[in-house]
Amino acid sequence: MNDRRTFLSNGRVAHDSLKGQIDGVTFVAGELMQVGKPVAGLFAKPQGGLDCELMYGAHFLELERDPRTGYSFGCSVLDRYVGYIKTDDLVAAGTASHKVNCLNTHIYPEANIKTVPLLTLPMGAFLDVVSINDRFAKLATGGFVPEQAIVSLNTNADDFVSVAEIFLGVAYLWGGDSYQGIDCSGLVQSSLRACGQACPRDTDMQQAEVGVEFGGNVPLQRGDLIFWKGHTGIMADAENLLHANAYHMRVTLEPLEDVAQRIKQTEGLDITCRRRP
Repeated sequence: MNDRRTFLSNGRVAHDSLKGQIDGVTFVAGELMQVGKPVAGLFAKPQGGLDCELMYGAHFLELERDPRTGYSFGCSVLDRYVGYIKTDDLVAAGTASHKVNCLNTHIYPEANIKTVPLLTLPMGAFLDVVSINDRFAKLATGGFVPEQAIVSLNTNADDFVSVAEIFLGVAYLWGGDSYQGIDCSGLVQSSLRACGQACPRDTDMQQAEVGVEFGGNVPLQRGDLIFWKGHTGIMADAENLLHANAYHMRVTLEPLEDVAQRIKQTEGLDITCRRRP
């Protein structure tokens, strides 16, 4: 059975790559668009629940646009996650030279921090910078961003755990991927992506694909990923787990032993897997 999160068809249209695999649909190449608002939701269906989020400037391959619902069907180019996005959240695709590398930052109308910001951007937003002067980056789309908040696209963080620690205290949000709210697998993906490492979006995908699995007899270390059914976290050191969780409704740092005991007591679940990216 095809996984709807990665299968580029909604039963009406399908990407050209699926020719010969399915029938009864219209095959399309799709149109490359990009996210034009700070954070845009990607949904399983129009007006459905939030699956994940795309950041400002992220490319989206639009396969179908439905004016009746106001949603477009397609996939995130970054990780090929398939779903529906509000059509109004999309603009024509452009190029990017830089990305935001802090929790959030602002686009100002002038190169002046005392002006009222136009937008607040999340970590991972993509920007087309035309020049940098006096500690401000001028954007091709208009506005200015503090130079300290961005890095070139080919510049990656060294330690994904340090990136994850930036999110400490951020509110938990199912399907969230930004400072506005984030979930457990979103924290893992966002942190690894900041280091230039590809990572699928959801917990089950990460358990199947990220790094190398190791047994419980191997000592834990910083950066190890711990999985339960439907939950994951990052070891900050040999004892403490960094994770976005619905118990605290925050990104927290707490002893793995406490987390494991709580999940066992409340949900009857044991740790299913340990992986080292």
